[in-house]
Amino acid sequence: MRANDLEAVLKTYAPNAVVWLAQKKEARGEKAIRATFEGLLSANTVKEVVLSETGYRTMGKVSVGWGRFSLTLAPKSGGSPVVMIGRYTDIAERRGGRWVYIVDHASAEPAATEGSKQ
Repeated sequence: MRANDLEAVLKTYAPNAVVWLAQKKEARGEKAIRATFEGLLSANTVKEVVLSETGYRTMGKVSVGWGRFSLTLAPKSGGSPVVMIGRYTDIAERRGGRWVYIVDHASAEPAATEGSKQ
């Protein structure tokens, strides 16, 4: 992502993967996943990606990961960078000697409410 390399991003997904990004329509399969990331990367330059509070569990050829993310995007049309923060859950599978995502789910961090803990 930080290299803004669409093809490299797409190589991390299985051809039959499903991606649910915050505030985006479901992307199921290669064509839809390509369109989703093509739209994101053609409109923005990724400046920073941070994963935190991460957890992982691997069972044979399947691995589950979760945590929080921060993604800083600079709009190519100009203007101030946008920082997206949220939570994610991923499922990866070992295929052909490498790990690929089969499910990638990200959601925006809900706004804090009075009395809530962040």
